[in-house]
Amino acid sequence: MVVGSSDARHLRRRLPARLPLGELGGRLAVASLKDSTLRLFTFAPDGRVVGQEIVPQLNGTFGRLRAVDQAPDGSLYVTTSNGSGDRVLRITAG
Repeated sequence: MVVGSSDARHLRRRLPARLPLGELGGRLAVASLKDSTLRLFTFAPDGRVVGQEIVPQLNGTFGRLRAVDQAPDGSLYVTTSNGSGDRVLRITAG
């Protein structure tokens, strides 16, 4: 996976191949302002949370993460919220 930035300095990072895009393998992606992480939650069929993973490549790398949304092509858009120099990151398989 590759993280790209809308910023002119265009930063790319490899993410683990085990992080599937598309339907996210049934997981929910959540951005966390407080601890600057992208968390992936896994649910049981009855709706209970049965797993949680923090994507280490985004753990504090870009500062506070505000929101995450999935693009039509399956990639993820993650916005930052640092007060200045904010970015829209695009995470794609790669």
